[in-house]
Parts: sequence; C-alpha cells; structure tokens
Amino acid sequence: MFGNKKKKAEKEYRKGLEKLSENHSLWAKSHFENAVELDPEMAKYWWQLGECLLDLERNGGVTMFTERMLEEGRADLNKKISQLPYSYDCFKNVQELDGPTIAICERLGLVASELEDHLSSIGHYKNAYDLLQKEPQVNDEQLSGIAGNIGVGYGEILHILAFTNDTEKILTQLGYYEKDGMIIDGLGEKKIPKKEFLKQTADQALFYYKQAYDIFPSSEIAQKNYDDFREFYEKNW
Repeated sequence: MFGNKKKKAEKEYRKGLEKLSENHSLWAKSHFENAVELDPEMAKYWWQLGECLLDLERNGGVTMFTERMLEEGRADLNKKISQLPYSYDCFKNVQELDGPTIAICERLGLVASELEDHLSSIGHYKNAYDLLQKEPQVNDEQLSGIAGNIGVGYGEILHILAFTNDTEKILTQLGYYEKDGMIIDGLGEKKIPKKEFLKQTADQALFYYKQAYDIFPSSEIAQKNYDDFREFYEKNW
C-alpha cells in the first residue's frame, strides 16, 4: 500500500513538471500538492511546490473561488491570495528533510525578503554564505550576490527604523523598544540613542555591500549598490 502511494506521488510529481513545461503553473500546483500529500517525506516534491507557488506569486498571485461562489456572485476575481507564506513553508519542509544546503538557504532568504521578514532573510542568507565559504571551490559571483542580499536586508531594516512608523515590530524582533529617543533592550539594561542605533544598522549594511563588491569587483550591481549606499552613509554619518 505504501509503495503504491509513492508511485502515485511520483506520477503526480511528473504531471506537475509536465504542466510547468507548458506554463500551466496553477495546474502544476495541484499535482505537486497531490504529490506532497501522498509522500510528504520526499524533499523534491516540496521544493517544486515551493517554486511553483513562488512563480504564481510573481505572475500576479492566485484568485481563490469555487463554482458556487461564482453562481452566487460572491467571488471577487480581483482579490488575490498571497502564495508566499505557503511557499516559505514548503522550503522549510525541504530544509527539515534534506538539512541546510546553500540552495535552500538562499531560497528561504529570498522568500523571507519578499514577505518583508528581513531579519529571517538575513539569517538565511548568512547561513548560505557560511556554507558556500566551506565549499572546496567557492563561486565568488554567488558569494558576492549573497553578501549583497545581506546588505539589502540591513538596508531595509534601516529604512523601516529611520523613515517609517512601523518601527515597533522590527525593534521587538530585535529584542528592543523605543522610548524618548532611546533604543532600549528588553531587560532595560542597555540604552542606545536612536541615531547611534541607526548608525550601527547602517554599518552592517555598508559592511556587506562592501564585501559583495570586494569579493566580485567586476559586478556592476555590487559596485552600484556599494557606491550608492556609501554615498548615503557619508551624508548621514
């Protein structure tokens, strides 16, 4: 019985790949979902489902409705359901099954960034960076890209803290809160003027942008990101 399920799962997986090759991502999604339901221990099924969901998100998202909703006029065809949280969960399942690899850490970093969970994104990209450095032959271009993505994460956190009213959430995630222009840790033992706290975050962003450029100086993207952020940094600190 179990072997039969595994065969059915592989068949669904291959049907999903076939639909993807025909650019039918929504149909492919259904097949990959069947595959992971039949054999949830197969990492490649979760990976492909995560990729499929990411592709759907980037191509406008998914509208969820039933035939009955259409008949009753209750279907809002303009309301999209984000596939990113589901995609993230799929890639987390891959990591649990196969362990942390460079590819899965990069994917988790990407999806976390698109979910605007910048702290998690930084953590995943740092894991990918560390794993890549341990490789016998390091791909400098890839390493530079990962370092740049870490810089982007710190840059996004800096933007939230300096220019938006959404600071409470990110400070809570960091273990701090703000009061009277001071950033205070959860125990109330460490107090930092907000401007200094922003500078510390900017220092992290600048460090990784510079690292991305130093690792692969022929990258125009790495050079532009470093030059632009360095200019911003020098104007403000």
